[in-house]
Amino acid sequence: MRTEHIIDQIEKYCNKIIGKLHKTKKRQESVLGDALIMAASVVFLGWFSMKERKLIRSEMADYLQKTTAGAIKCSPKWTEKGGHLNSKLFR
Repeated sequence: MRTEHIIDQIEKYCNKIIGKLHKTKKRQESVLGDALIMAASVVFLGWFSMKERKLIRSEMADYLQKTTAGAIKCSPKWTEKGGHLNSKLFR
């Protein structure tokens, strides 16, 4: 009985770790594009209003994905309407 409980707990923990690994791998795909957008936001977008920043970031994400044939991916949160990455920055 105790051994079964221990094995069950180990399986639950393994599933949790595997889930985190999948999320990390998914996030790793868009790190370069997200870093480029953030760097440009910090350096260049300080003079623009929040509405203009959102539009520029969205256009930058589209540009990176289209001109590099998808080689530089960005998180969809930059391009989604009301995406949280594109709405909470620089408030």
